[in-house]
Amino acid sequence: VRIDGSFDDFFAREFSRRRRHELRREARRLERVCQQGLEFSVFSHPDHVDNYFDLVDKVIKASWQGQRLAHQLGRDKRIISSHWLAENSSFRGYLLSNGDKPLAFVYGRLADGIFLAEKSGYIASWAKFSPGKNIWYRLIDDLHSIGSVRWMDFGVYDLWYKEFWSNES
Repeated sequence: VRIDGSFDDFFAREFSRRRRHELRREARRLERVCQQGLEFSVFSHPDHVDNYFDLVDKVIKASWQGQRLAHQLGRDKRIISSHWLAENSSFRGYLLSNGDKPLAFVYGRLADGIFLAEKSGYIASWAKFSPGKNIWYRLIDDLHSIGSVRWMDFGVYDLWYKEFWSNES
């Protein structure tokens, strides 16, 4: 995803009026069902990495990936690496929550004006409320607001949501 101009410009340029309406409607629907309040959080400080990954693990365990794959493999290495990245201002973790209950996450590294998304997931039982789409929407808005980010790279694998959000390949 090319990050240039404002998020509002990106949103208007890349999505039809109908699609923008649908995304806003889905966001309002998710907000309504979050009885504890929908929260979007950004984690980038080294002191918050451990807590962030504790929350991520809750999402992974309840995601379709966590229900089918061994998600704990490499956990310690992932946390050590993320601490180092955070100490060097390169770690970004995003979390979407219903109050204190995590719903979706995305984390990755930010360097040289590029955000590389490393992993994402959401709680499978919330799929009908589109928490994955909602967190990407908010993440792309955050990257626009930073000012120094020029690109977001989804990484490997071709998945529908990557094409949905991409404005270049």
